[in-house]
Amino acid sequence: HVPDVIKQKIQAEIESNNTKYEISQGTPELREAIASYYASKFGVTIDAKKEIIITSGAKIGINFSLTSILKQDDEVIVLTPCWPTYKSITKSIGGKVKEVSINFNEQKDMNLLEQAITEKTRCVLINFPNNPASLMVDFSYLSKLHGLVSKYPNIYLISDEIYLELAYEDKSGSMIKFFETNKNIILVSGFSKAWAMTGFRLGYVI
Repeated sequence: HVPDVIKQKIQAEIESNNTKYEISQGTPELREAIASYYASKFGVTIDAKKEIIITSGAKIGINFSLTSILKQDDEVIVLTPCWPTYKSITKSIGGKVKEVSINFNEQKDMNLLEQAITEKTRCVLINFPNNPASLMVDFSYLSKLHGLVSKYPNIYLISDEIYLELAYEDKSGSMIKFFETNKNIILVSGFSKAWAMTGFRLGYVI
């Protein structure tokens, strides 16, 4: 269930008639809160005014992100197993999907990923903790993956981290640690999973 503190806040906002149109980027207060959260948890500085947008769920955030960077026939490398919607979104906007099956072996997976990169590759899309396999990787794995992708300045790395707060093992799991030095990283998340707010369709993109 949605936590009581969230329900109480929503009820208070409705009773105060705070139901007007909001700017499309999302309320400044929410964007500031997200920036503050990542600063507290990961020690990174995010410009809430310029580097965060609120979306109607993380799915739309992925759609917006891919739409903003892909041209016709550009390739998106998707690490599999994966959520099938990644592939359908890519295809719906004219991109091509290239699947790389991961073995959770750092060197082997990096070799497979690099072999898949071509001059048409525009994006690598990852998801840890993973849906549907619920698998997680060590931070060293993410670091090597970032190091590989960052060698190609025309390639974006989209990290779907909607399940990050449900990773109970001692693993950081977020690409946000590289964000300050690599603006080709796009992080997508939301409130549906960890805060049990599925029906609210509330997500964000950094």
